[in-house]
Formats: sequence, C-alpha cells, structure tokens
Amino acid sequence: MSIHVQQDKATFGKPCVSPSFLSTDEAQGRRCAGEGSSGFTLIELMIVLLIVAILAAIAYPAYTGYLRSAQRADAQAALMNAAQRLERRYTAAGEYSAAQTTIASEQGYWTVKVDITDSGQSYFLTAQKTDKGVTDATCSGSMTLDPQGRREPDSCW
Repeated sequence: MSIHVQQDKATFGKPCVSPSFLSTDEAQGRRCAGEGSSGFTLIELMIVLLIVAILAAIAYPAYTGYLRSAQRADAQAALMNAAQRLERRYTAAGEYSAAQTTIASEQGYWTVKVDITDSGQSYFLTAQKTDKGVTDATCSGSMTLDPQGRREPDSCW
C-alpha cells in the first residue's frame, strides 16, 4: 500500500496523508485539517441563536421588573417630596397650602396631585401614572399619601 503525500498550507508545511487506494482526483478532493474550512456551520449558528434566545428569555422579565420598581420609586420620591414641602409650609404658616396643585415626578412617570382639605389643616396626595414607561399591573392606577403617613395601595409601597 502506497501513501500519497501533499503539503498542507494550513498546517504550515506538515504533510497531509491520503491512502493510495484513492484515485488521484479523490485524494486531491480530500481536505486536510484546517484546509478550506472557514466560517461556521448552520448547526453552530443555530446553537448560538438558541443560547441567545434562552438568555434573552431570562433577562427580559428581570429587566422589566427592575424598570417597574424604579418607576415606583419615582412615584414614592415625588409623594414624599411633596409631603415634606407641605409639612415645612405648615410649620412656617400654621396651615397647609400649595403653590402648585399638580407636580410632575422627577423622571416624569407620575403626576402628583395635591388636594388641600379641612380649610388648610390637612392634605391628600395622589400620584397618577402617566403614559410613559412600562405598564405595571400592581400599581397601574395611583398611589396616595396623607399627613398621617397612610400609604395606598400597600403593594406599591
């Protein structure tokens, strides 16, 4: 049995061995390791796409949950800020009064409505969700705060 040897360019001159029982055309058609194999196979690309899809399926719900909690924090901060302003005004003047009856939250996801009640002796704050941001089934309506610190709904705080 004789062996046909050809130089393999991809392995820097190491011989590529083909058995002699192959015809010359068949021996030349065989690929040596690394010769002419560039790119990815379809199955490799499909496996990579599958892995990316699985990671996206895991990451997207976590990301939207993070956005929801950040938007809730925006409403909570806006309500607490409005309450602090009203309390400072009450300390200085002996009554609650608001220069603004509607205040936008810092990030713009909520609008805080200020209602002064009992002839300036009490207030009620309501944060309404704007159309901006992701939807939140738990806190889709509004969040409220009063001078006694009662917060509604509990699931949003």
